[in-house]
Amino acid sequence: MRIPSGDVPAVPTFDVDVADGWVAVTAPGAVARLSDERHPTRSITVTSLRVDDETGLRDVAVRSFARQRQAHPSAEIRAQRTGRFGDRLVYLREVAIGGTTPVAQLQAMFLIESGPARDAFSFVGTAPVGELDEFGPVFVDVVASFREADPA
Repeated sequence: MRIPSGDVPAVPTFDVDVADGWVAVTAPGAVARLSDERHPTRSITVTSLRVDDETGLRDVAVRSFARQRQAHPSAEIRAQRTGRFGDRLVYLREVAIGGTTPVAQLQAMFLIESGPARDAFSFVGTAPVGELDEFGPVFVDVVASFREADPA
């Protein structure tokens, strides 16, 4: 038995556009982490979770925040909404996490149909609270540039 296969596909291959100075690195539990070499406190972590046909975007958002609150009880949603990036429905959320070094997170989640599978993608951008105004547009540009690619 081979996996991935036609019946059990791999995580969809994708492309994103990043600004100069950003690099992709591996990260435990993630598809990839995008890091800004000029600002090492800024990153975007990309994860994917295989979900069933009954799971909606709201379900993904609620479950992900519940997991986040378990890890970071001080996590607080500052803003949330859904929007469209092209034809893709995206759930967006801003989260503040307190602690000795408070950080802000921008989160974007969306669903991708991939043959017999359905994947929930999550992009989580993390930056110091005071850098959110500068980091926010960079994060939005990366998420908006997401496009599926041939797995070549």
